[in-house]
Amino acid sequence: MTSRRTLILPVLGLGVAQVMPAQTITDTPSRKYSVWNPTIEKAFKAVQDRRFQDAKALLKPCLEAIPNHFEAHYFLALMDFGGKDYPSALKHLDVSEQTLMELAKEFSAQEADMKARAQAAEQEALDNLSTASSRGQTRSLAGLNQDLKIAQDKAKPSKNLQQPYAVPADYLFFRGNVLLRLDRREEARTAYRRAVSADSTHANAWNNLIALGLGAKDSAGTKADLAAADVSGVVIRPDLKKAVEAMP
Repeated sequence: MTSRRTLILPVLGLGVAQVMPAQTITDTPSRKYSVWNPTIEKAFKAVQDRRFQDAKALLKPCLEAIPNHFEAHYFLALMDFGGKDYPSALKHLDVSEQTLMELAKEFSAQEADMKARAQAAEQEALDNLSTASSRGQTRSLAGLNQDLKIAQDKAKPSKNLQQPYAVPADYLFFRGNVLLRLDRREEARTAYRRAVSADSTHANAWNNLIALGLGAKDSAGTKADLAAADVSGVVIRPDLKKAVEAMP
């Protein structure tokens, strides 16, 4: 089951509002996540409507079943942010990001195992075909050729396979927002930079990154960021762009 949710972040100190798509849910390494999709959908709607108590009540049994559920903690972080409890928001983001990294590792391990099994099956089919051919077993060749084709198809790398548990740019952007509220500006810059590395078209992350670069008087770095944003086709606020261009 695939779902997509969009959250609206509050306006931040740098004057940037963000429309955030939350993590797209795909087939997880542990299918226990999919059981809670309907609950997560309801909790999302409650957060979106700012019915935070309802959202927390919905998430409670989910977190009892899966204490590190990455979307549940992401929603808790959003609610803490709305309540200006930024340290707690950051803790929930830490859990969410750590869980995504663990799921990504598990997913990669499973993919590697499947690839190894497929390659072993392909080699077995080749060996069977070679043996039958050397023995002149012509009646078996057609079936063995079909077995080989199936094995080869399974062993082919998927062109469109993507890591479904990569930490989304929006999560990293939100981390930057929380760190900014905590006045941890260099860490916020790092988070925004990770966000634009994950999605080079993330306009709000670029704008916040450049604004913080200006504040840090990092002329070389900020000019490089502005150039990279331009290459990515991102629109930078005119006042920021003018200020960067005026930097020595």
